[in-house]
Amino acid sequence: RQLPEIEAGGAFRGLVARGLVVELVHNQRQAEPWERRALDHVADGRAADAVAAYQQHGRIRTAPSSEQARTRLVEDWWQHHAKGEDAVILPHRRSDVAQLNRLARDKAQAAGRIRGPQLELPGGTFAAGDQVVIKRNDHQHGVSNGDRGVITYVDVEHRRLTVQIDDRLVELGRGFLLDTTRRGGPTLQHGYALTCHVAQGLTADSAFLLADTGLNKELAYTALSR
Repeated sequence: RQLPEIEAGGAFRGLVARGLVVELVHNQRQAEPWERRALDHVADGRAADAVAAYQQHGRIRTAPSSEQARTRLVEDWWQHHAKGEDAVILPHRRSDVAQLNRLARDKAQAAGRIRGPQLELPGGTFAAGDQVVIKRNDHQHGVSNGDRGVITYVDVEHRRLTVQIDDRLVELGRGFLLDTTRRGGPTLQHGYALTCHVAQGLTADSAFLLADTGLNKELAYTALSR
C-alpha cells in the first residue's frame, strides 16, 4: 500500500493474482507499538485515527504559513541531524525538495559542517560535508540510483569528489558528475531532502514529512514509515 509503480507495472499484480506472494505482516522498522498502529490506520485509510495518534505523541507541528512551516521543519530536522542521527526531510513535490535542500544546506554550512573548496556541478554546489543522493545507476563506480552519502573530499581542479556511502568510499569523476540521468537531470543532488518516491526504500533514524495540500494516503504511508 505504498506508492504504485510509475514505469514498470503489471508483473507484481500478476503474481498477487496467482497467489505467488509472501506478505509482510509485521512492521520491523518502527520501534514504538503506537506508531505501528498509527501506520496501520494510515494504510487502511483511517486518517482521523492516524492524525489523533500522531498528535497525542507530539509528532505534528503546525505553522501559520507554508514558508514558516518549511522553516520550522528544517529547524526540527537540524536538532536531530546535529546530534549525528540519520535524519531526512520528505516533501512530496520536487520544487519543495529544492527549497528545503537549500534551507538545510544553509543551516549545515552556518554550523561549519560544510567546509573546503566547493565544486559547481549541474545539481548545485558541493563541498566536503554535504549530504548527497545518487540519481543514476553506475556499475563501474558501484553506485545505484537512490544511494545516499556524505562527501568527504573534493578535487576542484579535476572535477571529482569522494563520497562515503555506508561503510565504503566511492570516487566519482567528471564523466559521471557532468552526465545526466535518462530524464536529463543531474546525476548527483543534495540529499538533505528527498521526495517520498525517492525515499521509498529508505530506513532512517528520523524522518520529517512536509504535510500540505496534495498529500495522499500512499505518500503519507511511505514517508511516515521511513
